[in-house]
Amino acid sequence: MGSFKVFSANEKSQLHMKLLYLLVDLCTLIVPLLFSFHPKIKFYKSWRFFFPANVTVAIIFISWDALFVYKGIWNFNSNYITGIYFYNQPLEEILFFICIPFSCVFTYYCLDKFYNLAWQPKVENIFCISFSSILLLAGFIFWDRLYTSSTLISLGLTCFALKFLAKIKWFGNIISVYAFLLIPFLL
Repeated sequence: MGSFKVFSANEKSQLHMKLLYLLVDLCTLIVPLLFSFHPKIKFYKSWRFFFPANVTVAIIFISWDALFVYKGIWNFNSNYITGIYFYNQPLEEILFFICIPFSCVFTYYCLDKFYNLAWQPKVENIFCISFSSILLLAGFIFWDRLYTSSTLISLGLTCFALKFLAKIKWFGNIISVYAFLLIPFLL
């Protein structure tokens, strides 16, 4: 007969904690992944566009993370991760940059497919200018906090560049979906 280990309540609790980030990643992914095959959604047909774009962006943000870990600006709490690392990044953090974007783009795809998310151009322009200005101002206010400052400034510049230089037509749609996605994130 084989043997098996019986875990104490404390060991089970510690195991659950170590799996927490991984479970958040996987639970975020499972519903969008399954519904990608729904006959009214068919998001799987967009995967050939999504995954190359996602890998490109993931490399940028994983490098961003690695830089801030290297600088000692943040780290990952070993109580909430499995301890599997790639390039000094926990497996869960790397999966984050696959699972979360997949779920967000899937949500955008579905909401945009079934609802009219378009903003009036004037409202969208005013919002973008105001939002970008607030982000830039906050970035300079928190100049002494490298991560906060660089994130706010880069986001402010990116929003402005997308709307007014790249002249994207979906800025308001993205903001609407982002506001919607903040609800479960905050919960």
